[in-house]
Amino acid sequence: MKKQLLCGAAERIVTPALGVDMPGYFGTRTATGVKDDLYAQAIILDNGEKLLAVLSIDILDFLSSFANAVRRRLSERIGIDPKAVLIVATHIHTGHATNYTGFAVKKNTRVMKRLEDLCVEAAVEAYENRVPVTLKRGSGEQRGISFNRNFFMADGKAATNPGVGTDPATLRPMAEIDYRVEVLRFDDEKGTTVGQIVNFACHPDVVGGTEFSADYPGEMRRILKENFGKDSVVAFLNGCAGNINHIDAYKRVEGYKYPRDHYKYMGQTLAKEVLRIHEEELKAVENYDLSVKDQTFRAKRRQPTEEDLAFCERVLAQTEPDRHDIVYAQEMKAIHDHPKFYESVEVQTLRIGESVIVGLPGEIYSDIGMRIKDVCGFDQCMVTELANGTVGYVVSEPAFSAGVYETKLSRYNSALSPDAGDRMVEVAGKLMKNL
Repeated sequence: MKKQLLCGAAERIVTPALGVDMPGYFGTRTATGVKDDLYAQAIILDNGEKLLAVLSIDILDFLSSFANAVRRRLSERIGIDPKAVLIVATHIHTGHATNYTGFAVKKNTRVMKRLEDLCVEAAVEAYENRVPVTLKRGSGEQRGISFNRNFFMADGKAATNPGVGTDPATLRPMAEIDYRVEVLRFDDEKGTTVGQIVNFACHPDVVGGTEFSADYPGEMRRILKENFGKDSVVAFLNGCAGNINHIDAYKRVEGYKYPRDHYKYMGQTLAKEVLRIHEEELKAVENYDLSVKDQTFRAKRRQPTEEDLAFCERVLAQTEPDRHDIVYAQEMKAIHDHPKFYESVEVQTLRIGESVIVGLPGEIYSDIGMRIKDVCGFDQCMVTELANGTVGYVVSEPAFSAGVYETKLSRYNSALSPDAGDRMVEVAGKLMKNL
């Protein structure tokens, strides 16, 4: 007997009060205004045998303790397997404080408890809103708004976000990046789109400043809602964007500045491709199988070297140290004083018909996600980072040996050993074979 697929969707505005810290840069910023609201989106899928939940939250990131709390409460409220709940941070750099202290920003337990409550509310409402739906999937590509931010220079050194000046031949990007756009859509019996999932990889670090903003994902969602209705929910899953941002090094000549509303251009450009996919590429899926496979492995954490500790001593002894240096010196000293030698890394795979979503914690280099797609075996593969927690940057070669920004040792920003990405690919591949 053919399964019936039910889908429910809901969202909550999660913008906190002004005055809280905003993580995402070196040092503290205090929120002074709201450019546009922050959201949590929830999509619940039910085929009568299995429940799956996908939550997308406008926040920089969070430790796994937050995801575990939401999962536990949803298990109690709607009977869902906690491992069947995928919780993803969009990684905006203009959101409220998170549940850890790092890079001079303090954790905010009160704000995070409120966010937890709102996420649970949205997911429970989505569960209660379930209606029969049809499933469609589609894929496309968007080039021109996302770029590898690490380059080899003519002198053999590496640079992050370099400017080319008048000699673009001095730059070569370290690796190819993933430009794929993936879409899953759920329509009710009247043809109304209940919800959709969009997967694309790029750092949402375009807006800056001290006003809350959902960055380019928020602008994309706004446009899609204009087309599909204000009650239609758009869950954005950021792809593996650890080495991807919006800065085109070949345009970054002296004096060039991106317009203040560049995030709107990016959101509009991405939305245009998503709408094209809906119009030209979307295919109905008759397979309504839902399943989940999940595995946690131990990854080794790096420790400060003697050279690192000497750097810390020099910086901390200075009267007016560089603000970047002081942050890294404080971070490495904290690792040395309170060592942690291993990190738990959860890899989650969700099957939705002929599609699979792979959730990875941390900011993952693009080629790691591309390697997972290569071994996927499903008609559609979405790989999303900062899923169910963060383990910092996960960096692959040649960038790791080059010592780029993402490899600088810190408690939550970059601490894992170089083989962590390989382990993720290996585990994801095995899990997908068993879906």
